[in-house]
Amino acid sequence: MADVSFADRMKELQPTWLLAHGYDRTWYEDKWTWVLKESEKTRNLFDHDWWSFIKGREHRWARSLQSSQCFAVNVFAPACTDPVVARTILMELAPGLDVRPSDDVGVTFEATPEGATEWLGESSRQPTQVDVLFEVRRDGKPHGWLPVEVKFTETEPGACRGAAGPDKDGRGNQEPDRCRSLWRVTENPAANCYMVASEGRRYWDLMRAGPHPFDFTVLAGEPCPFRHGLYQIMRNHVLGTALLANRGGEWSRVGTCFHEGNEQVRRLPESVGGQADLIAAFNRMVPGAAVVELQPAIVVATVAARFPQWADWAHWVTGRYALESVDVRPLEESPVPPEPTAGAPTRTTDADSVELIGSHARSFLVEAPRPTGFWARVKESFKAGMKPPQQLVNAATPSRTTPADYEAIGYEPFCRMHGYLLLTRFEPTMTSFVLFWREELLRDVSWPDPAGRAMAERAALLAHLYSDAVEDDWRIDSNEAGVLHAVVKALGLTEDDVRTARRGVMFALAAQLVEDRSLSSDESSRLNTLRDVLSITDADFDAARQAAFLVAVAGAASGDRACSVDVATAERLAAELRVGSPETRETIARLKAKAFANDLREGRVPVLSQPPVTLRRGEVAHYEAAVKVIQQKTKVTTHRGYVGTRVNLGGMPLYLGASKPFQTSQEVMTTVGSGQFVVTNQRVVVIGTKLDYSIKLEAILGIEEFSDAIQIHDEGRYGGRIYLMENPRMALMLLDHLRQQPTE
Repeated sequence: MADVSFADRMKELQPTWLLAHGYDRTWYEDKWTWVLKESEKTRNLFDHDWWSFIKGREHRWARSLQSSQCFAVNVFAPACTDPVVARTILMELAPGLDVRPSDDVGVTFEATPEGATEWLGESSRQPTQVDVLFEVRRDGKPHGWLPVEVKFTETEPGACRGAAGPDKDGRGNQEPDRCRSLWRVTENPAANCYMVASEGRRYWDLMRAGPHPFDFTVLAGEPCPFRHGLYQIMRNHVLGTALLANRGGEWSRVGTCFHEGNEQVRRLPESVGGQADLIAAFNRMVPGAAVVELQPAIVVATVAARFPQWADWAHWVTGRYALESVDVRPLEESPVPPEPTAGAPTRTTDADSVELIGSHARSFLVEAPRPTGFWARVKESFKAGMKPPQQLVNAATPSRTTPADYEAIGYEPFCRMHGYLLLTRFEPTMTSFVLFWREELLRDVSWPDPAGRAMAERAALLAHLYSDAVEDDWRIDSNEAGVLHAVVKALGLTEDDVRTARRGVMFALAAQLVEDRSLSSDESSRLNTLRDVLSITDADFDAARQAAFLVAVAGAASGDRACSVDVATAERLAAELRVGSPETRETIARLKAKAFANDLREGRVPVLSQPPVTLRRGEVAHYEAAVKVIQQKTKVTTHRGYVGTRVNLGGMPLYLGASKPFQTSQEVMTTVGSGQFVVTNQRVVVIGTKLDYSIKLEAILGIEEFSDAIQIHDEGRYGGRIYLMENPRMALMLLDHLRQQPTE
């Protein structure tokens, strides 16, 4: 049975939930049970009066329960109606922004600021319209801008229509192949970017401006990154840059608010800068200005926790959109337990233990765990531990002694001390620890608290424990689950941190399974079991298999001894892991190129048995590839100006005086034709549509390589042409090899 998409799940869940909470079936369209009738459209919002926030700017399907526009209003309307709520959201959920308690924060929906169409060159059609725009004002003046892209069930934020090519009526970009080369676009956007050439968009100029310009050097050899979901995020970013330049302020950032259950919206169809995650890819291009991620469940929970008057709204939004339940720490609660006062030892009671472990209602401090599996191995490692390092001895109370009865150690103190030692990187490759602890004491020992460490280190600790738990028997038993649960609570980890840890374990163990560059049916079954045990999402499972493949073949792909056997092994492993991403194809192509180079170095030059061209005497064909040929030309335009007097005769202008023409030139890329590119031991032959010529090897002056093409410079009329092909590296290596051979 095929997987049900997130959109389809919401299409079924939302009407059911609403009908159970007082909605009437007659309010919906007969044909589309998830679409409200026009007369009932305001019922798509918690407060019907909120429709005024988007009136006149409604999307076509704002009546749909799937509407991201109404999703945005339902989540952020409290911030729109109350500046204190808006300020609280930014201060608590985006602490990296410069927002103070005295600042005024306003929120606008479907915002197109006055003047933006001119700033961005969008006067023709479809101007940038921000889903939610936060404006921070300080001392009555603009201080900061945060445009937020909100998505509910869509599969991407918005793609560039120029990359799609012409529509069925022939309108649109007639040369979408221009989008396949970023360097060509950035070198001359006016000629090679459809949105600039046809509509006058100024995005590329703004991407180079402002406090956080784009760094495209990290995308060397890649296509334009804005062909898919990054396009809309980029538009919001440059709007923020334009607001800074024209309205004033100290900072601008771009934000997102994606439903947590919609994993597809973040997944790019092609990686950008080595990143398949949309937000990670954007952050790689714009260093120092990471995307501000506002998760809707956390926004709703934070507002409800800080402003009790919004409790009914929070309940309605959480239920209707199936948002995750989130615990928000009270403002007065410190994330790190206070240090105990000096004096008598403080005991940890059973009640404290139950509080620590939540739903696991038993004391890990009193009940000794069963000495089997994960725990038994930990105990054995512990008993065989090395002599306590002096730094730990100094950290302990002088009267503390090392306990002899390790069986008395419970889960919770074990987790705390284990965490401390891991986080200080003491013996990171061994599960060996020394605890200065007596059974009845814990809180009075002066140990640095792991919860004070950086979040990434805490998640790494949890990943280490997950790995320990599953690598023996590929499952997590109740004892192991207790340890993991206690660690999560002790370190104050969130659900996102836990997911990060589980994902890291999935990556590591998947790579371990394919170390020998093969995956048996039993190992494949283990992978699937591991996915279920760790509750890995489909997206993370795909990423884990992809990572395992890259790790397994990386050595051969980067080494000097790659051969045809390595190529066959990599292709087989890709099939076994069912991975076919651009990274996979690129790795296999690189491996083929390495093997090909080794063959050439050892004198094994391929020979075509049936070349598509007629060979001359003594000529041997070695390589063939489909090719598209393009050439850079200078386009000269003549303009005529007049010096003198102009008079009208019968409505026709007549110029009296001299004319003075002038010319302008522009470099443009022109497609010459397409066909086959054949390399022989004597020449390069190009045949096909509008193509029929050859270049002698000795006439070649130089060859320049690109990610998707080679450019051949020669003394003839075809010099400087660019040949786009699937694997230009192999053609380049073969030509270099043949040109170095002695001529007869």
